Amino acid sequence: MRDGRIDQIGSYQELMEDPSHDAFRSLIAEYGGATVATAAAGSSQNETRLEVKKAAIGETAPSADKEAIVEDRTSPAQDNNNCLSTTTPTIESSTSSTSSLAGRDDTKPGSETIGKQIVKEERKYGAITLQSYRRFFRAIGLAVWAAVFSTYLLQQAAGVMMNLWLSFWTYDKYHLTRWQYIVIYVGLVVGQMLLFYLASAMLAISVAKTGEVLHRDALVSVLRARMVFFETTPLGRILTRFSKDVDSIDDTLHLCMNEYFACVFSLFGILTLVVIVTPWMMLAVPPLGGLYYFLSIFSRATTRELKRLDSVKRADMVSFQSASLAGIETMRAFDGSMARCIVQSRAKQDASNSVNFAMQHSTIWAALNGMMVGNLTTFVAGLIIIASRHSIKTGEAGLLLSYLIQVGLLLNWTLQRFTNMEMAMNSAERLDEYIHTLNHEEEEDSLSSCFSSASIVPSIRKATSIDAEWPQHGHIRFTNVWMRYRPELPWSLENVSFEIKAGEKVGVVGRTGAGKSSLIQVLFRLVEIESSPEAVEVRDENGDERDEEKAVTGAAVEEAAIFVDGQRIDHIALAELRSHMTIIPQDPTLFEGTFRFNLDPLSRFSDDELWRALEMAELKSYIQDQEDGLEALVAAQGENLSVGQRQLVCLARALLIKSKVVVLDEATASVDLATDALIQRAIRVDLADSTVVTIAHRLNTIIDFDKVLVLDRGHVVEFDSPHALLNRPGSLFCQLVDETGEQNATMLRILAANQVLA
Repeated sequence: MRDGRIDQIGSYQELMEDPSHDAFRSLIAEYGGATVATAAAGSSQNETRLEVKKAAIGETAPSADKEAIVEDRTSPAQDNNNCLSTTTPTIESSTSSTSSLAGRDDTKPGSETIGKQIVKEERKYGAITLQSYRRFFRAIGLAVWAAVFSTYLLQQAAGVMMNLWLSFWTYDKYHLTRWQYIVIYVGLVVGQMLLFYLASAMLAISVAKTGEVLHRDALVSVLRARMVFFETTPLGRILTRFSKDVDSIDDTLHLCMNEYFACVFSLFGILTLVVIVTPWMMLAVPPLGGLYYFLSIFSRATTRELKRLDSVKRADMVSFQSASLAGIETMRAFDGSMARCIVQSRAKQDASNSVNFAMQHSTIWAALNGMMVGNLTTFVAGLIIIASRHSIKTGEAGLLLSYLIQVGLLLNWTLQRFTNMEMAMNSAERLDEYIHTLNHEEEEDSLSSCFSSASIVPSIRKATSIDAEWPQHGHIRFTNVWMRYRPELPWSLENVSFEIKAGEKVGVVGRTGAGKSSLIQVLFRLVEIESSPEAVEVRDENGDERDEEKAVTGAAVEEAAIFVDGQRIDHIALAELRSHMTIIPQDPTLFEGTFRFNLDPLSRFSDDELWRALEMAELKSYIQDQEDGLEALVAAQGENLSVGQRQLVCLARALLIKSKVVVLDEATASVDLATDALIQRAIRVDLADSTVVTIAHRLNTIIDFDKVLVLDRGHVVEFDSPHALLNRPGSLFCQLVDETGEQNATMLRILAANQVLA
């Protein structure tokens, strides 16, 4: 393809032999291919010369303008190191040599992939705990809630007094004039209305403020959570907590609480009136209340568990649908995938709907039981009033009966409102779970001050301050590093120790599950390292406890640590550590905004520096062609750019920072050869003074590096220059090279030998 058009089409052999077009041959020659040129007439076959043109490597190395020429003659050096084949094959294009190192999946239990398994969402059982209620009410202070409850109490007292005053008026208890009774009655009515609206407004504001505090604390807690949380928790599950649950608190909880408090204080008012008018009614209250409580236990338990199950099923449905939408292009490419996705989506939707259906019917069942208890209460009260007809005034008896008739409805409403409030409180409980149960990164940072209360701030420790220019050299040392993603999983890195000198270019290779990505994660402290499992607790001469690691043989070993320029990275604040090192990931990440924002989000660099970095990444002309230049818009995730362009923006960002430690996590795995060449040139020229650690997807990209680190099942098995490793018969690196194909392996050995001679 060239400029959106098909330039050539055919098999490999046809394109290589096509005399009319040389586009494919030029591509092969430029990016890792080779040709065979025979010598002049009369020379023997043993004098054939193998001309190798190094892709971007040859263009940027010290001998960039030369062709590496290695004569295919038998020599002692060749016999000793077995670097070159005695045949003279035509080297295939680098596309055939870009086979992944995951040729065999020799993963073991507990490898990198196992450490990232999705954790099933935990569903709590039983009633909402008192601790959850206590944390909810303490979010904005108990004094605020005391004022809210006092207002509700005064409002209900005004309502009871209003009806009592009406009964007093009927038999002129206080011998007042009609207008005096009217004025006092109107005053009580207006007072009750004002107190009701005041209580409702105070409750709505208090719940909204509490929801805001819970949302902020949960958000800060998630932002400070360790990376393993994001690797084991689907995005849909997190989004459900911050959307559905927050919406439930803001729009539903205050309404449920308002109605519940109104019902509770109404029942309290009726109980007060009963005590005043017919004290004998108090004898019937305990058995009737016990019966209602017994029935409410079943209703609450059923509705509560259904609500929790509904939250889990809804989160599962949202997570599945989010993942399906994200991978819809892939599913469309495979026959039958869309049909299976639709079937699974319907099944999850049915599971969510069935829970909702059961929830509605449990509410109807509770309503019937509430009405039954209410009618029984009214019947008992009527019998007591009839029995006490000589001591109760007619107006008070009528008032009491009018109130007791409402008891059944009020009991039903109270149970429903409490159940609804508990269902809404489940959302607050789920946010509270994120606040108090997540494992946080321990360093003190700017987010620590965002928590609403010091009691919920996770344990933090002061970080060691570092120089603004750290690291100045880029020296890296791993010492006895062990790492696993979760305590219940096996080790992903086991006793890893090596040292990278300042300015060295090191490639990290290994099969799938070898620990390559884990190595990068501990360097940036996305996962914390651990000490040797043989670590034992002993006491020093002063009797203080200390940790000392011992090997299996009993000899003491150094404590597990990672050093960069002599500074332990676990003593450095995470923000400083990660901002002073640079990583170019395999999947380039861009944010919605401008090119300027994506290159320099903190506005630390001038326009000249930005253009210089873009020029080194060969993006300057593309940005200049945009109408707004650096202010041109970048879509979310960089959707308006190709994958190669996104990767080059990340490269420009790395070149702009000029860090002494640069990590490439298979950065060229999904880009075209031209972009790969640009990145390789930048590594060797623009990052010549930086220490570069590359997780290699293509052995061609690291074959001329200073050293290669070979990992296998979490262990460092080889660490030396590529040429030295290829000289070791049976080495794992030699096997990886051979697995790329005979012709490509020959080329890699030649390139490694040329690096030694350079």
